[in-house]
Amino acid sequence: MISSASSTDWDDFWSGPNPDNIPSIFSDKMTASTVKENVIDRDELQSNLINQVLDDMDLKTMYACLYDYMSESYDKYSVDELIEEVEEYYPDLLE
Repeated sequence: MISSASSTDWDDFWSGPNPDNIPSIFSDKMTASTVKENVIDRDELQSNLINQVLDDMDLKTMYACLYDYMSESYDKYSVDELIEEVEEYYPDLLE
C-alpha cells in the first residue's frame, strides 16, 4: 500500500501522460500513411505500447497503478473468497 503521496503525485498520476512524452508507434521509416497501407499486428503493437509505457514509468507510479488494479480486482471477491485467497498465499495475515 502507498503510505504517502503528495497531491502533485496524484495529479500527475491521474492527469495522464504529457502528449509530448507519449511513445510513438512510428519509427523513423514509418509514417501514418504507411501504417494505413500496411496491416499491423494489433497484439504486437499493443504489447509494444504497454511495454514502452511501463518502461517509462517510475516505480512509485507503477506501484500505484498495480495497487489500484489489485484493489479493484479484490473488491469483486466475497469475504469468503478473500479469506480463501489469504489462507492460500499469506496465512500469517489472519493471525
